[in-house]
Amino acid sequence: MPYRNLNDLHDSCIGAPDRGETIWSDRPFIIWQGNLKKIGLSQGIPNATATENIQIGKLSANYTGKQLLPNQQYNWSVAIENSWSGNIAFKIMERQQRQRISNDLQKLEQQEKAKGVTAEGIAFAKAKYFLEQETPLWSDALQQAYSVEKPLPELVKMREEIVKYLCNPN
Repeated sequence: MPYRNLNDLHDSCIGAPDRGETIWSDRPFIIWQGNLKKIGLSQGIPNATATENIQIGKLSANYTGKQLLPNQQYNWSVAIENSWSGNIAFKIMERQQRQRISNDLQKLEQQEKAKGVTAEGIAFAKAKYFLEQETPLWSDALQQAYSVEKPLPELVKMREEIVKYLCNPN
């Protein structure tokens, strides 16, 4: 269940990653609804001061530091106003599974390029791929959906539907 309405988070929602989610990307993406002021990323014991290497957009952020390690747990720390409010633990998937997905994505990109598909179309295809996994990779799908500057209408719709689903599952 996505991180919502807990402790001081009031009406905020962390759409992805979900608490305990295993993700493919070794440079994770976080998206939210609400009024988050600060975000940190740490390994092991949550460390709210680890705010370096995080590029914050309007309602999302990308970790831009060195690659996170496979099969390791990390924590996003989030703050409302100026006080740290909670942590969302997630794990980077193990190396063999990451490699299988990387190979699939590379093939998918080559196929789409051969068809003359634009970068925006490729981002849509990759996001769809992540959603079609046995256990959907929500965070990775959203990261792809937000990876292009001028998304296709289908990609905008996908973004909205995923966040709505994660933040309002009823």
